[in-house]
Amino acid sequence: MMTRCFFKRRILSSKHTQPLTIVVEKKTDRRIEKGKKFQVFPVSDDRLLVQGDTFECVVDLVRRTCSCGKFGLMKIPCRHAIKAAFIVGIQAHILTDDMCTTASWRSIYEESINPISVPEYAWIVPSQVQ
Repeated sequence: MMTRCFFKRRILSSKHTQPLTIVVEKKTDRRIEKGKKFQVFPVSDDRLLVQGDTFECVVDLVRRTCSCGKFGLMKIPCRHAIKAAFIVGIQAHILTDDMCTTASWRSIYEESINPISVPEYAWIVPSQVQ
């Protein structure tokens, strides 16, 4: 079971061509859409004010923070940070934590798991693994 699971995930990750994992790519795409109408104003070289959402946010691209708190907490750029990054010519995947990259995803599944000698019908497999 685990051997097959690792093998399937290894194949899936090896075919993925985007810089970020599938889940993070989808999340980033949604955030890009939500931030399209935002306006960005420079505060300093690396800090920008983002307006147009429920509240104004200050994004620091060097420290990878936003005053909304999501960027620092999740390590994935929030919609404010993505819009600010686009304005200064930075792609969103550059600001995303390394743990969310396809390279990290591939490295997790590069090792093989050897099968065990217990028959499959005798296994107790948690539902989230099946």
